[in-house]
Amino acid sequence: RSVWHLASGRPFQEIGDPIDQLNQKIYLQPVISPNQLKGSIIYIDHFENVVINISKEVFDKVGHGRKFQIYFKRNDPVTAISHHYYDVEVGETVCLFNSSGFLELAINMGKAASMFGLKIEDIVQIDFTAL
Repeated sequence: RSVWHLASGRPFQEIGDPIDQLNQKIYLQPVISPNQLKGSIIYIDHFENVVINISKEVFDKVGHGRKFQIYFKRNDPVTAISHHYYDVEVGETVCLFNSSGFLELAINMGKAASMFGLKIEDIVQIDFTAL
């Protein structure tokens, strides 16, 4: 009905009332505390690399260069950020910041999402050593 309405050139206001503010989904924003970040998986690409809603800016701001452990599901934590997928051996887990500046979890030449059973909205937690 609304498509026909718009296609006929009728005003938007006849469909419904305008809104002043959009609601944001909670999982799109990471939870930040002094020694921890909790993020959510927001995207899985066609290589099954997993993108998390934690930006490099937020990671650096909370981390202050401290050591960290990145936890996802019940897998061994990742303790380093790489610059390239090939920084680890083939089949190894790698975390890096992608070209959009978000944390990405991948497997060099593998499929992280299916290998680890990860899906959109799953939680990823980063624990930093205490200040």
